[in-house]
Amino acid sequence: MIKFSTYHKILRICSAVLACVLLFQAGLVSQTTATLATHTQLYLASAVAVTTGTSAISEVSFEQLEESSVFDDGSNEVQDRSTFILSATLLIILLLIVLNYSLEYIRANTPTVSKIY
Repeated sequence: MIKFSTYHKILRICSAVLACVLLFQAGLVSQTTATLATHTQLYLASAVAVTTGTSAISEVSFEQLEESSVFDDGSNEVQDRSTFILSATLLIILLLIVLNYSLEYIRANTPTVSKIY
């Protein structure tokens, strides 16, 4: 029986990290962390757009986005979308953990039959 395989460890670590990130992203710990995460995501989106040459955001710097109302209007949408993505990812990892342990339990309790040739 494979009790503590690397796959089990990675799934547990990923679920713990995603749960912590989700707490901060959703603003359950503090609203400041949700605002910080949203501003960071928008800053990275504008930085990536500038380096790739996307015309929609490349002409507008992060400071201009921060001062404009466009930044404030899109922040809730960005936060909701990223919270949803993190929640869905955490759900998938938790389902993998449950499936993994249930299959391990079934494998451990299944009687083995030895074949004689």
